[in-house]
Amino acid sequence: MPDGLTLSEIIAIATVALTTVSFAVTLVVFVYKVGVWRRTTDKDLQQLRDTADSDRKDFRETIDNYRQDSRETIQEIREDIREIRSNIENLFIRTTLPPPSSQPITSSSPLSLTDFGEKIARDLGAAHWVNKTAPEVWSYAQTLIEDYEVQGYCFKYVRHYLSDEMETRIKRTAYEYGTDIEGVYNVLAIVLRDKLLEKRRLGEGLSPTEE
Repeated sequence: MPDGLTLSEIIAIATVALTTVSFAVTLVVFVYKVGVWRRTTDKDLQQLRDTADSDRKDFRETIDNYRQDSRETIQEIREDIREIRSNIENLFIRTTLPPPSSQPITSSSPLSLTDFGEKIARDLGAAHWVNKTAPEVWSYAQTLIEDYEVQGYCFKYVRHYLSDEMETRIKRTAYEYGTDIEGVYNVLAIVLRDKLLEKRRLGEGLSPTEE
């Protein structure tokens, strides 16, 4: 026992030393656990980020697929509507034709001009009008896939986009031939249709000066 230290003093010093060692050990353990916790937390956060990135990617792919499916469905609907409209127009034409003796176009498919219709076309100047008009509508006609779509477009065109001069000629021709004005419109539409289909089959373009 060192000189000058009582037993109680030695015990006190030993107690302080043990307390200090215990605190140091506790501190080391705490630091170690904090390090482990931080590594675990960083790993969990990275997993959360990876999961979030994967979910965002899957969501974007789902949206893109939905948009593509929607576009295809809309296109199919448009094509169906176009075909239905063309069928209705053709049905209207066949059910409103004049008697056979004065019928300008046939009722068989595809529609074509009768001898009477050919006469109307000549007197109407249909060939000259078509040679001037076809280049103007060719760019749109090229987007139509089926022949019946081209025909439907031609019937629509002659009823909505003619000049005042041509409208007057149609009315005069219908009067002179004693036929329904719708029949004369139909003649003009068939001549325009035949011109566009001929050019498409030949794979040719149309020159605005073609006569």
